[in-house]
Amino acid sequence: MGWISGMGFVDLVFISCALVGCVFFIVRLFLQFLGLGGHDSSSDLSPGMAHDVPAGSDGHDGSSDSGFKALSLQGLTAFLMMFGLVGLAMMRSFRSELLALLAGTLAGAVAVWVMGKIFGGMRNLQSSGTADLGTAAGKEATVYIRIPAKGTGKVMAPVSGQLMEVEAVSEDGTEIPSGVKVRVKRVEGSLLYVVRS
Repeated sequence: MGWISGMGFVDLVFISCALVGCVFFIVRLFLQFLGLGGHDSSSDLSPGMAHDVPAGSDGHDGSSDSGFKALSLQGLTAFLMMFGLVGLAMMRSFRSELLALLAGTLAGAVAVWVMGKIFGGMRNLQSSGTADLGTAAGKEATVYIRIPAKGTGKVMAPVSGQLMEVEAVSEDGTEIPSGVKVRVKRVEGSLLYVVRS
């Protein structure tokens, strides 16, 4: 604790920011490895930036969203970690508080920008991947979640050579219970229109 008492206020601010950022980063990374990382929009600092979307309401599961918002826990974590680490390094090297603050702020902003680009690339890969729902047209599928007469359910359908869970609507407006074999009549956007086989 002796080395902490010998530090100035600015050094302590940089160390605190770096520790908070690193701890949150490690915890989030660990949770993601356990499959508990989930969607981050609930922790957005700006309520207008995003909102929670019920799973399946836009054609895909909310937990698979790899979106990134600058004013989120992810963005704040990246900023604090780089701000603290770079600011502390600059303070130790040049002993200039102004230079350290500027360098730390710039490094934090660059980290948020880079993470935004990485998450944007991941989102593009997810939405423009090789899975083409059009390949399911005319194929047989199995109802996974009941399809009501008016509304959507889910089917397990062959899409681009792999079995995928996709939202489906009854083409003729009749209810189709789970476990029933259906045929995909047409595809519109992220919905399959199906009839009993």
